[in-house]
Amino acid sequence: MPAPVPVPVDEIGFLCKGTPKCHQREVHEFYPDDNKRIHQMIYDIVILTDCRYENPDETDWYIEQILLEDGLVQRALEKKGLKVIRKSWDAKDFDWTQSRYAIFRSTWDYFDRFDEFFNWFEKTRKILEFINCPEIIYWNLDKHYLKDLKQSNINIPPTIFIEKGEQQSLNELFKNTEWTK
Repeated sequence: MPAPVPVPVDEIGFLCKGTPKCHQREVHEFYPDDNKRIHQMIYDIVILTDCRYENPDETDWYIEQILLEDGLVQRALEKKGLKVIRKSWDAKDFDWTQSRYAIFRSTWDYFDRFDEFFNWFEKTRKILEFINCPEIIYWNLDKHYLKDLKQSNINIPPTIFIEKGEQQSLNELFKNTEWTK
């Protein structure tokens, strides 16, 4: 095997636009013959959230709960000796090649930005490994997975699926379900 050739990150086009210059100083080892890239990892795991929860200026009980739960996961991983960071999935200032793994936690804005999220996921899964396997992520993107859980005798909250193109008012929904809240 030929000796690795040091190549600055920005010369192999692996960083997203807007990545700070400080991240571009790192050098990758690039094997010209077989296109294998060896990269010094900075983080073992990235805990994924959405930008509202990464560093919130204000919090409420819900955001506090997200921060608490993500903090518990982060501290548990760090106690195992892992280097962990918590980032928004759409962070423009983060070089995803700096991490080995990522785990989904609170990426709740994905459905409002589905195309952007899906493109990010497809691109990023080629760079690092998701602890949540792609098949589970795809399954989870469509909330009909709840039907699968129910058919497997797993309790789910009362759920109504309103299919794309269907129109139903909240009044009709409450009348048809007899839900009170």
